Amino acid sequence: SEGALYLGDSAYVKKYFVFDDFENGAGAWEAAASLNAEVTFNIESAGLGREGKAAHFICKRDSAAQWDWALIGRELGGYVNMSDLDSIRFWVRVSTPSRISFSFDRFVNDDSVTSSDNIKSWRHFDADTVWTQFTVIPAELDTADSNGGNYGWEAVKDSVTKIGIFGAMDTEVWVDDIEVFGYGIFDPYAPVVKKSVVRKEE
Repeated sequence: SEGALYLGDSAYVKKYFVFDDFENGAGAWEAAASLNAEVTFNIESAGLGREGKAAHFICKRDSAAQWDWALIGRELGGYVNMSDLDSIRFWVRVSTPSRISFSFDRFVNDDSVTSSDNIKSWRHFDADTVWTQFTVIPAELDTADSNGGNYGWEAVKDSVTKIGIFGAMDTEVWVDDIEVFGYGIFDPYAPVVKKSVVRKEE
């Protein structure tokens, strides 16, 4: 789209596409939750001034466990090189003001990671009960640390296999119109050659 806006590193972003607007249902999106949590997921009317449909998921806590989590995620069908990503923007509203998180995941099929099959790079946002648009820019993603499998952008950017949106416990989350700037489409390729992954500790 020639009308794309400057959002991240590029002075003018010509490539752009709508990753999902949820008008055709859930598609490849799936919900997941930790052992002590539950999640329900559906597509419904966006509401509160937005037309059309939106993804809707409810995060419920089964216990007082500190590390409970619930999310909706979408596999990309292979490894996607997002090294040239300018930004991703999306709309969110929640039932109670709370934090949501946007993550890029990479499946690791080697011995370099022992804690999980997926390593992540993510950013957290403070969502509100009204529709709010957020922008994910690679340079603003959280620095790699020891929390939640966050290995940082450098560890995942050339081989992203999934994106996810996390919600806070005991909260409803609505998501709409996920747009990508810097690409015309995501084109997965064959699994990458085995390589070592090192997390930078803070």
